[in-house]
Amino acid sequence: MIKKAFVVLITFGLVFTACSRKDKNKESNAPLSTEENSSESLELIDNLDFYVPALDDGEWVDYVLSSMEEERIADELESMSELESVLRGGHTYENESDKPVEVRLLDSLNELKIMEYGNEIFIPDFSGGKLVFINKCKEKVTRFFYDERYRLVKKEHWNIPDEKTASITLEEELTYAYDNVIPYSKTVTSGDSRSRTVYNDKGLPHVLEIYKYSDKTKRWNILNSSSWEYDEEKRITKEEVTDYTGAKTSVKTELYYYKTEDMPDYEYYEDGNLKISIVYSSKTAYTKQIFFDEDFSVKTYYDEDKKIRDEYYNGDTFVREKIYE
Repeated sequence: MIKKAFVVLITFGLVFTACSRKDKNKESNAPLSTEENSSESLELIDNLDFYVPALDDGEWVDYVLSSMEEERIADELESMSELESVLRGGHTYENESDKPVEVRLLDSLNELKIMEYGNEIFIPDFSGGKLVFINKCKEKVTRFFYDERYRLVKKEHWNIPDEKTASITLEEELTYAYDNVIPYSKTVTSGDSRSRTVYNDKGLPHVLEIYKYSDKTKRWNILNSSSWEYDEEKRITKEEVTDYTGAKTSVKTELYYYKTEDMPDYEYYEDGNLKISIVYSSKTAYTKQIFFDEDFSVKTYYDEDKKIRDEYYNGDTFVREKIYE
């Protein structure tokens, strides 16, 4: 069992390390990353490890699986006593135990190269001066990419059931403004769907945009966007949603007015026209006014959350009222 675990660990370590080196070129588009000079770029092109992101179709998985089998056969022919000692780290485990066992492989500098725990494999890679961390659990593989300040700049989610159907299922990319540790934006792509979130200086979402990829136009088309504004206590004061899918762009706006700690007053607009207004005098006592077309509206009074009276208006002119007993 130890032999097989070691082969799996070593093989994935080598392959993901190679993939991580290839991803250096792809990472160069991330904010705050250092651009390579032209001579280094030419050297990379001549190098066998040159990586073209558009061609990353998961072929590296074929190498993983075939190498695993070759290594397994060769491994059967040699003694594993020394290797078992390294993997076990001086500890003795009961073979009949089903509890996960932590297995670590260290390099000559006593630094962690691979760690296995149960069904999970962890591989850190510092090649290129930046950390790429790989986490594999059964058929799921996640790769985390960090910049020189150890800020997460990209995350890839892979599904690898076998060498023919390996695919990336979701990708997250983060950008940062200057030396900030709070992300400026995060883009999440899964298939033909994409979302982009922009954050304010407190890490709260400020803008969210939803996109759909069109095979016809070969472009990402925006479907809708949302934006938020906050007060000093991080409470939402304004939320606006813009829909681009209809024949005409529509905008819905919600405003919150915090006069007390109980409930905020509220206004709802459609394309700039007021539709609902709620004004609180206490948590259970308030008025709610609904505005219709042609300047008609109904104002309802509540006390102890019970409706007590309706007032009907035409513009600012009172028309009639209805009392509830």
